[in-house]
Amino acid sequence: MNKIITAFQFLTILPLKVKSFRQELLAESTIYFPLVGLTLGAGLAGLEYCLSPFLPIDITAIIQVAFLTLITRGLHIDGFADTFDGLGCVKSPKEKLKVMKDSHIGTMGAISVIFLVLLKYNSIAFIEQSTKIYALLVFPMASRWTMVLTILYSIQMKHIGLGSKFQKQIKEKHFILSSILPCLIVIYLFDIIGLTALIGIAIFTTMIYQFLLNSFGKITGDHFGFINEIIEALTLMIFLML
Repeated sequence: MNKIITAFQFLTILPLKVKSFRQELLAESTIYFPLVGLTLGAGLAGLEYCLSPFLPIDITAIIQVAFLTLITRGLHIDGFADTFDGLGCVKSPKEKLKVMKDSHIGTMGAISVIFLVLLKYNSIAFIEQSTKIYALLVFPMASRWTMVLTILYSIQMKHIGLGSKFQKQIKEKHFILSSILPCLIVIYLFDIIGLTALIGIAIFTTMIYQFLLNSFGKITGDHFGFINEIIEALTLMIFLML
């Protein structure tokens, strides 16, 4: 149970506390990252069920985007903005990392967040009603699963911040175990097509990871948030194409 609580404590604003904390819990909790995502998705689906009969689709979508941002403390969006600020710097990887550490959001970061929120809002609003509940359940789960994959990849990461605490002890078994829930869910909902899409998302994640590594020289905790937001948007767009 402590592993699950640690996962929720790290990824959400929920006031949960572990009774006996061990450093190993950080790596072991990644097994349950997709479960956290699925729980967030259930919250979004609940909002859809409760609000859609009474509110316009676009208002419901705004509330859902706000809910997801607030319950995750805006942590991933902050990493998304910081990463874009760094990408906006045309100097060396060292200088890009320095820009990312600035506590003030830059022009690139602000613009990227605006586009991200608009993309999520429009995607949720325009997904077909017949598949919307499935989309709301799956996209937060898929993005948290790819975070585990990214943490596993990040052997050369910058050893500061929250990300390094996970990377020091995470093993292949943690990723394999974290993959069970997403695979079962997508196979149950979409058969082999769902599993194929999930594999495609994993491949795209590795491409983003390599791009960030080439751009910054190292991977930081902010990059995990960046990848989470990118995969959320990508998954929503996949459902738009259905």
